[in-house]
Amino acid sequence: MFTDYEDWHNMTRPANENPQLQGTPFYDELYRDGDLAIPADALTDPYQVMPRFIQDQDKGRRNQTYSYDYNAASLREHHIRYFQIITGLDETIGKLRSELKNRGLDRNTIIIYGSDHGLLMGEYGMGGKGLLLDLSAKIPSLIHDPRLPATKRGKQRDELISGLDYARTILDYAGVAAPDQMEGRSLRPLVESSPVDWRDSLFLESLFTLRDTPFQEGIRTDRWKYIRMYDGVTNFKETDVDFRGREPEFEMLFDLHADPTEHHNLAEDPAYAKTIARFRAQTATHSVAINDRRAAFMKVSSPAPRPRRK
Repeated sequence: MFTDYEDWHNMTRPANENPQLQGTPFYDELYRDGDLAIPADALTDPYQVMPRFIQDQDKGRRNQTYSYDYNAASLREHHIRYFQIITGLDETIGKLRSELKNRGLDRNTIIIYGSDHGLLMGEYGMGGKGLLLDLSAKIPSLIHDPRLPATKRGKQRDELISGLDYARTILDYAGVAAPDQMEGRSLRPLVESSPVDWRDSLFLESLFTLRDTPFQEGIRTDRWKYIRMYDGVTNFKETDVDFRGREPEFEMLFDLHADPTEHHNLAEDPAYAKTIARFRAQTATHSVAINDRRAAFMKVSSPAPRPRRK
């Protein structure tokens, strides 16, 4: 939003010093005069949550990509810009819906909204993406079907859904059969409040390893979040992400009913030994199945290199 100075990446100056933003409805003064609070645990010791041996904050997070989240002034500037962008996005989506109405397309256009995954902005003393904590892993999910009766609109559902469900949902609305190998489930029955036997747990996975981010797998239920981690490998191969027979290097277990913000790791508490053992087994089962499905798929659909352009 403002790159015309040497230290621009660290957000050390307000973005509205950029002449192109001055006078604009969202990116000038919006949120700059308000009492904008940063997360309560911002600027605390991140190693209370993620030990240095599993994720060193100085290998890309604190001193490079998300450096602005480790300083009070620039963290506030980050929040101002972030909220400005969200408000600008709301306005743009509103204009899109108005244009659909102007063209007479609003009554038969289904809108499915999602986003990139979440972003830590000081929470847990950290900045950045790539972790399976809810603030980093979750996305907004909104589906608008104007054909639904008023009694079925404006509903909020608590079922566990995945980004993998979006492709099947689009195909379902389009009347196109999904390929057998496609994962995910159509969200249409939830939108239409139709009876459906839905999943009660969701397998989570993150294999993003830049900035010393570990390999992660886990299980999310309504009440529990379990995460197991292994030291990440950049430029990894399939064998690096086959964890069968390996002991996790770090684990997390959260009771989301008692601790919805995921601040109290119960993984080493003997009182939860049976709970964590159950989720270890479930995670391992999913992990092995994914590796086996990949191996089977490769046998019948070996990816060929793209032809080199002349």
